[in-house]
Amino acid sequence: MIHLPASLALVLGTTALAQTEAPLAAERTIFSPPTRAFFATFQVGPAMEIAGDWGSQLKIGQDFGFHTGGGASGLAIGVSLEESFGNCTEGLGVSCFSFQAGPKLWYDVQLADSLPLYIAPIARVAFAHVNVSAGGVSGSFTGFGLQLGLELRAVLADRAVLFFRPVTFDTIVGASDDTLARIYDDNVAMRYDLTFGGGVAF
Repeated sequence: MIHLPASLALVLGTTALAQTEAPLAAERTIFSPPTRAFFATFQVGPAMEIAGDWGSQLKIGQDFGFHTGGGASGLAIGVSLEESFGNCTEGLGVSCFSFQAGPKLWYDVQLADSLPLYIAPIARVAFAHVNVSAGGVSGSFTGFGLQLGLELRAVLADRAVLFFRPVTFDTIVGASDDTLARIYDDNVAMRYDLTFGGGVAF
């Protein structure tokens, strides 16, 4: 019987193990279905007035959530923060800053088994606070926010999240005793959001 030195046997064994595991590692690509349930994202886009006197503004947002069943498919729950700013009443020189925060739901449906592409209806309820200012005078009001929309999402290399929301309707229902805030507060205001975003899965 031939006895190999211990160091040589160790090298040969390690090489054989690496060759066995290499095909398994190579099976995953940038387009492999994701396995991470948690995600954090940032988004930006225009918010365009539909009803009320909310005006069209730039909106940014931050979402954090996780899929209850693991992976990237199915029900996801989380929290959402959104801020918008700019003129809120055309021609009157009134500027507004709005902040909304609340729980959010997604339901991701994978479009093809072999691709990390998803479509998801979304719904969010929120506490809403709006600050209004004009000519050095300011006022504010609080209300209830409701958001319904649709999201197209890709998760690349089981890490990078990219998404586009072609349809989002954002509504604030509120009231104010402040005279300035009433300039643009019609109790119910609605906007259409066009949103682009990205983030990370973990």
